[in-house]
Amino acid sequence: MQHSSTSVSEESIWLTGVLFTVVLCLILLSLTYKKLVKWRKFPNLPNGPWPLPLIGDAKHLDGHEVQFNGLTNLREKYGDIYSFKMGSLDCVVLNRYEDIQEAFSSGRDDLDGRPDFKRFTDLFGGKKENGLAFCDYSSMQEQRRRLLRPHTLPYSGAPATLRLEQFVAEECASVVEDFSKRIDGDVFGVELDIKMTLLKACSNIFNRYFCDGNKRFDYTNKSFSDFVSSFDEVFYEVNQSRVCDIMPWMYFTAWHKVRGVKHFAGKVRTFVVSEFIDPYLSRTENSTPDDEPETLLSQLAPHMRDRADNDDTHGHGLLAKNTALYALEDILGGSCAVGCITLRMLRDLAKHPEIQTKIYEELNEIDSQGGVDPAYTMSKSSKLHWTRAAAAETIRLTCSPIVPHRATRDTKINGYDVPKDTVILANNHALNMTGPNWGSNPELFNPTHHLDKEQHYQKPHNHFPFSFGKRSCLGFRMVENISVALVAALVQSFEMSLTETVAAAKIPRGMLAVPLAPFKVVLRPRC
Repeated sequence: MQHSSTSVSEESIWLTGVLFTVVLCLILLSLTYKKLVKWRKFPNLPNGPWPLPLIGDAKHLDGHEVQFNGLTNLREKYGDIYSFKMGSLDCVVLNRYEDIQEAFSSGRDDLDGRPDFKRFTDLFGGKKENGLAFCDYSSMQEQRRRLLRPHTLPYSGAPATLRLEQFVAEECASVVEDFSKRIDGDVFGVELDIKMTLLKACSNIFNRYFCDGNKRFDYTNKSFSDFVSSFDEVFYEVNQSRVCDIMPWMYFTAWHKVRGVKHFAGKVRTFVVSEFIDPYLSRTENSTPDDEPETLLSQLAPHMRDRADNDDTHGHGLLAKNTALYALEDILGGSCAVGCITLRMLRDLAKHPEIQTKIYEELNEIDSQGGVDPAYTMSKSSKLHWTRAAAAETIRLTCSPIVPHRATRDTKINGYDVPKDTVILANNHALNMTGPNWGSNPELFNPTHHLDKEQHYQKPHNHFPFSFGKRSCLGFRMVENISVALVAALVQSFEMSLTETVAAAKIPRGMLAVPLAPFKVVLRPRC
C-alpha cells in the first residue's frame, strides 16, 4: 500500500508539471500571436524588450533608487524610442528631449489622454475627470484650466501677484520667528523637526491667496494641524507607485491604503468647506462686497452654490459642484509640493555649507543695494541666482516622474507607430542624469549646472520637471517662487547642518513627497 501511495503522488506531481507547462506554452503562444498581429497592423512599432507574462517588462525597473533608471539603462540597447510593456500597459518610452517635445506639444490632441489608474480614480471620488493631473483632456478640462490659470500664473504687477508676495513675505517671517523661538538663542545650534512648520507655512500661503487673505491659521491650531497632516498623507500616497497601477487585478493589495487615504481626503474636504467655502457663500449670498478680492474661490463659488453634487452641466458654462470642489482642493494641495521641495532643498543645502555661503553672500549683496523689503521677497527672486539654481538642482536630483500621457487614437511619434491607448512615458531620468549638461558626476548636488559664466541663473533647455504644453503643471511658478523665498529667508537667518545619523538616512528620490516622518535639520542662528 505504501508503494502504491508513493506512485500516485509522483504521478500527480508529473501531471501538475505537464499541465503547468501546457498553460505556460499557451500563454506564450497567445502573447506571440498578439504581437505578430500588432506588428502586421503597425509595421513600424518601436523595438523593445520581450515581455514576460503578467508582469511584462516591469522587472527592468526593480533594484533602482529611481525606477526610471531602468528605462535609461534600456536606452543603450533599444535606442531613444522603444516599446515597453509595464504589466498590462503597452508603453512607448521617450528618452530624448526633442521626441518628448514633439509628443507633448500644445498643438497635439492625439496624445493628451491619461492612463486609467483605478487607485487614482478612487481617490477622486470614483471619477477620473475630477483630478486635474489624472483626467483626460476635454472641454471641461480646458474650462477648468482657463479658470485656474489667472490665479496660478498671475502677471507681474497684477493685484493677485502683489497679494501673493505679501502672504509669502509674512509667512517667511513667521517661519523664521517660529524656528528662532524653538532655538531660544542657543549659539551652538539645535536639531529641529522642521517638516510640519514648513508645510503649515506653505498651506497658509495657498489658503490665503486662493481662498481668504484674512484667514491665516496659527501653527498651533489643532484643526489646521490636522488639515495639513491629512493633506500630507494624501500627497504621499499620490506620489507612490503601486503594483496595482500596472496590474489592475492586484488592486486588493492597495485597497486598504486607498481606504485610509480617502479618510484623510474626507478630513481635507470638511476643513475646506467649513473654513472657506461656507463662509464665502454666506457673506456673498446676495451680492459680492466691493472690497472682496477676486480669488480662485470667488471664481469657483458660482459652480458650488445651490447645485447637486452629481450635477454635470459644464457644457452650459458651469462645472459640476463636486468637480469644482476637487479643483479647489487640488490647487490647495499644491502647498504640499512646495513644502516637500523646500524640505528637500534645505537638506541638500545642509549637506553643502559652501552653497549656503554663496546664497548668504548673494542675499547680503541684494540687501546692501537698499530698499525696505528683505532680499528674499518674490519681487527680488530674479536676483537670487544661487538660490534659484539650488532649487532647480534639488528638483533635478529628485527626478520625480512626469505624469504619463496616453494616445487617444492611432498616431506616430518621430515616424514610429503608436497605437491607440499606448501609454507615453517621458523618461526625465535620462534627461536629468545623462548628457553634457550635467558633467561627469551627475549624481552630485551642483547648482552651477543652472548658472551661466556670469553666475546668473540659466535654465537648461532640456530640464522641464513640470512638463510643458497644455498638460503642464499650472502651479510651477508658485512652486519655484515660494520655495525660493522660504529657503532664502532661512539661509539669511540660520546656518544649517545635519547630524551624522540624519545625514546617513536616505530620502527617497523618484517622487516629490518626503516620508511621513520627522524631517530634522540642525539650525544655528547667524551672528
